[in-house]
Amino acid sequence: MSSGYLELDMDLERAKVLKKEEHIKHIKSLVREFSVGGGDVRVPERWLIELGIGWVLHLPLADAASAVQTYDALMTWIRALAQVVEIIGYTEPLFPEQAVNQLSNIFEEEEQVLGQLQFAKFFQEAMFKMLPFVDWIVSEALVASNGMEPPYENLSTLLGVHGALSKALPQIQLASSLPQIQLASSLLLSAEVVRIQHDAVGLLVAKEAKVVGAIWSTMKEIRNRILAPMEDNGDDSSRTATLEGSSDIHKATRSLISYIELLRTNYSSLAPIVSVNYQSHNAAVPPLDSMIIGIASCLEEKLAEETGSFPDRSLKFLFLFNNSYLISQKVDPLWSVIEFNPVTANNESFLSFIKAHQEATIRKVQSYMESYLQASWVPVLSCLFNNPTPLSLAKNKNYSPLAKFESEFQKVYTTQKLWKVPDPGLRKTLRKAINMKIMPDYTKYIEDNNITTKRIAPWELEKMLQELFEG
Repeated sequence: MSSGYLELDMDLERAKVLKKEEHIKHIKSLVREFSVGGGDVRVPERWLIELGIGWVLHLPLADAASAVQTYDALMTWIRALAQVVEIIGYTEPLFPEQAVNQLSNIFEEEEQVLGQLQFAKFFQEAMFKMLPFVDWIVSEALVASNGMEPPYENLSTLLGVHGALSKALPQIQLASSLPQIQLASSLLLSAEVVRIQHDAVGLLVAKEAKVVGAIWSTMKEIRNRILAPMEDNGDDSSRTATLEGSSDIHKATRSLISYIELLRTNYSSLAPIVSVNYQSHNAAVPPLDSMIIGIASCLEEKLAEETGSFPDRSLKFLFLFNNSYLISQKVDPLWSVIEFNPVTANNESFLSFIKAHQEATIRKVQSYMESYLQASWVPVLSCLFNNPTPLSLAKNKNYSPLAKFESEFQKVYTTQKLWKVPDPGLRKTLRKAINMKIMPDYTKYIEDNNITTKRIAPWELEKMLQELFEG
């Protein structure tokens, strides 16, 4: 490492030390002012204002409520909590044990413990002022939304608060377990310090538990919203689209995909919560993974029921093909999280389950594609080989098998050109499958019957097939 980098590292380290010393000096002055004022609550309140969260002092007033509804305000509260916890970690520098060992009389010993007590009370008061935000955010998250969208934003907010509390709790527990100043003449004061610290830990534990409960309730609400029948969720546009029929991705599928992405992003935070509240039917599968698979399976069953109203069987199978494929594409990447869990990664039962699930998913998607081909293109092809045209009309080119084939092909093409397969790769695969279903037999028919005059040339048919499903 060059001398320039070493100097930069030293400068950064000195800056950190100076910043820490400034924090300690500032907190000492605040604690002293708090103590002289007989526990003046305005002092810790002023500190919270300095930290940018003065609005927590006015909860749950309407103006404060509107202030904390923004992402920036939430992040400010999280940063403020981190700073408070950081300062609490300075307990030893504020009250060094060496200074106590060097005290020469009982008065100085009691003065030292009294200072630590005031420090503990100051932070207790600050925490009391900060943590009602947790209650407020939980109550807001659990209030039923006026809209019908699943409350993903509420879940993200709760996860942010939970993450801050989860990070703060072990640090405060560590601070509370540091050797306390326990002098013979100051046992009562020292015991009071310990009690305050333990109360702070207990309060944080209770708030964290409350947030966990709200997270699980919100997750259940999201599941219910995703799986709610169209006629029950008040979404007229989705209901109309379902009745009329569309091959596109269903709104519920898009909602599930958003949910899966949110769960995957927060997998490490949510896995412990889900493991306590959700009982997996397969012991080899982690509860969160099992829960996601369960929701995806329920949605696919629901979508299959919804297609009962579709006017066209071909459209029904194309719709299921599109939606099942997208769901499988989002569920399967979840298996990559096993890299964070060495125990699961080496679990043969779990790995076998993954393989079996992926194979079953592939078979399901392929079955929808084959059903679509049978409903759409096999009847077109049958015009060439299963032709009941009377002999009197068979020689008429307008009634020939080829003419019927071309006519039916044109009808299907005209209709399905407006249908949609959103995924480019899936669209390419389906076009290729149609080509393989139609073109070999069509070409063979032309060759076997020495047909030289055609309304649509083979290359034109192939070009038309490449225009399908653009929407």
